[in-house]
Amino acid sequence: MKLTCGSRGKSSRLRVQRRLTHADTDKRFNDARYARNYYVRLQHSLRRYAATHQIQMNRPIIQWCVASAMLAALATVSRAQAVSPANPLPTGQLVDVGGYRVHLVCYGSARSTEPTVLIVGAGASFEWGSVIPAVATRTRVCAYDHSGTVWSDDGPTDSCILRVREVTTALERTGIAGPFVVVGHSVGALVARLFADRHPDRTAGMVIVDHAAAFPVQNVSLPEPAAPLAATPVIPGHIAQGQRVPIGEAAFAKLPATDFALHQWAASRPRDLASRQRSPSILRGCTAALGSGTSLSEAPLGDRPLVVLHVNDGEVISKTAGASPYARLQQQLAALSRNSRIVQVDRTSHYIMLDRPDAVIAALNKTLDQIRAPRDSKR
Repeated sequence: MKLTCGSRGKSSRLRVQRRLTHADTDKRFNDARYARNYYVRLQHSLRRYAATHQIQMNRPIIQWCVASAMLAALATVSRAQAVSPANPLPTGQLVDVGGYRVHLVCYGSARSTEPTVLIVGAGASFEWGSVIPAVATRTRVCAYDHSGTVWSDDGPTDSCILRVREVTTALERTGIAGPFVVVGHSVGALVARLFADRHPDRTAGMVIVDHAAAFPVQNVSLPEPAAPLAATPVIPGHIAQGQRVPIGEAAFAKLPATDFALHQWAASRPRDLASRQRSPSILRGCTAALGSGTSLSEAPLGDRPLVVLHVNDGEVISKTAGASPYARLQQQLAALSRNSRIVQVDRTSHYIMLDRPDAVIAALNKTLDQIRAPRDSKR
């Protein structure tokens, strides 16, 4: 923080300039605790200013600055406390993507030696809260919320093509050029694949987290529930604004408290529940979009690293003729790159990033290490 006190004409003023980084997760004052820290830092900055310029703290200008700083900080605290769980501020920024806005949030700092990790769903950006902090210590991590969900505006009819266009435009308009390690869970894995298909020059690697399937999947290694299992979701039209809608709390309750509170907020909104329920309906269109591109070619990702995470369905993933559709899907996904790994994750539901964030973090670190190694060898 840089704070200066000065005068213009007969009036004094307080100017606070605060440099934010992508790692500043509370930059929009969602947390009153952060605001209180802000207040303390303002006080320290004023005292440092006075000491540096050898000004007595009882000078009228300094007294005015102290009073102004206290008022500003108290207003910040009030603002943070006023943002109730029913109306949380965006954690990132809303970016115009052509007549409407989508939410994009980034953490960590961009590194010349490593690509940006780009999370394209499924689920809301804050539902990756158990994964992002660990990865953001080494490189920038960006997550996007497609139109019609959480803070993003309503947009055109949902599709994988639309989601790729939205996130691409949001990245371009915020000056984030890539390259990217693209991460997708469930339907989001289809979005990740389509992004790589449309932007091969920007794709440095990929992590697929239990790819969506159009058939039932057996899971023989479910985790112990962290909370009572949710009831069947209510039909969106019968939900009153603010009513809680359970959508798998056993997994989501494992999120950090702040992120789980945001999940609960989203689950109370009929619009978000309706979007989740519509999501499986875009599977066919997403698959068709991939089929019309280069993804049918052999190893479209070339030698770029790919990790395919999947749940334990009770069989060893192999190329045998008797393999289940789920096992064959993992093999097909691994064939997208000549540099791929299939990783079975135990003690997890479909939401691997919630039940076993360690597995997703390890996959990302491994992918980033593989990308970085050739660059280091050229130095």
